[in-house]
Amino acid sequence: MEAACRLAFVEIIDLIADGYGNIDVACPECGPSRRSPANQRRKTLRIWREESDFARYYCVRCEVKGYARRDDGCAPIDLTQVARLRSDAAARNADREEEQHRKANRLWRSARPAQGTIVQTYLIARGTTALFP
Repeated sequence: MEAACRLAFVEIIDLIADGYGNIDVACPECGPSRRSPANQRRKTLRIWREESDFARYYCVRCEVKGYARRDDGCAPIDLTQVARLRSDAAARNADREEEQHRKANRLWRSARPAQGTIVQTYLIARGTTALFP
């Protein structure tokens, strides 16, 4: 079987419980051969699923990689569609990053001095000898 078709679409759907986005799961290719149960369950396979009928995957341990489609299995990938998906994902990631920056700024602005609070009590109990603002 071609490298692009190592995992069938139904296998991928089972692994990610029909989810969408970037999902890390245990690799069915290399996980079962590991001795340690923890290594058998280690999440080394990343699956990218942005559409209902297409998914890509890559395992960082065994380097199995490829894609799967619901209907036509291993038909060639439409590169314009992949470019569009990457662009959409980049826009979502940029939105998420911007939201995280806003959250960090909001938390920073809401910070208060530790002196005279339970925070000071906790830090002193932990052996901190620094001066509190």
